[in-house]
Amino acid sequence: MPGFRESVRSCAYEKYSQFSGRTGRAEFWWFILALFLINCTLIVIGIILPFIQTSILGGFTLVILSPFAAALTRRLHDVGLSGKWVAAAFIIAVIAGTAGTYSTLYWAKFVTPAAFGLLFLISLFPGSKAENTYGPVP
Repeated sequence: MPGFRESVRSCAYEKYSQFSGRTGRAEFWWFILALFLINCTLIVIGIILPFIQTSILGGFTLVILSPFAAALTRRLHDVGLSGKWVAAAFIIAVIAGTAGTYSTLYWAKFVTPAAFGLLFLISLFPGSKAENTYGPVP
């Protein structure tokens, strides 16, 4: 089972754009914890220096977009699902974000958290114990 440092190195540097293969639960959740801690740190910096808050958080989002999508895709592969669900969630996020700006479609702002929440719930499931169509056991 990989530790914190190995998981972050693997997801953020070595496999940042690798959408094939599988990622185990430990590696995925250590990476998510690292993203959460970095995001919290950047929010505190943004509170202290409000004139750079939008830039620093937006830049971080752009930097982690590919590693996050790749890690989530590989995690879904470990559970036995297609990575197309990640693409669908991102498309839903764009459409719901646009629709949520209209007052009659106020409910659309809840669609994106629901879509990614479902993917995160699925990523809690244990991976298949044997090799599946996406590769060997991580």
